[in-house]
Amino acid sequence: MIFSKKSYKVNPLAFGKWIGFCEKKKITYNQNHLKSWLKSLHNRTSIEQLQSINLAIKKGWKSFYILRIQKSKYQKFLGRSLQMERPCKNLLDIRTKANNFLYVFKNNYKLYLYTKKI
Repeated sequence: MIFSKKSYKVNPLAFGKWIGFCEKKKITYNQNHLKSWLKSLHNRTSIEQLQSINLAIKKGWKSFYILRIQKSKYQKFLGRSLQMERPCKNLLDIRTKANNFLYVFKNNYKLYLYTKKI
């Protein structure tokens, strides 16, 4: 089964938006298309997934393209707790905004930290 959580980590809203677009525009796809789309979205931040899908929808493409992965020194800590200036639970996502990384943590509130790209 290709939709196993263990197999691929994708943003379900972004992928659902893409499938909805394909249905609306009558773009035919099969299981191999789904697998390749899921593989290309796998291990990308949710913002990268949304940006690539939104661009493809805006341009009316039959597939979407994702740029290379931008590395951060905190990339290896995704899904784990980090001790920074204040204790934060689980690093949920790393997003890029302009020339900075945006780190999203889960606590009683959301904490956004900006650091320069490496």
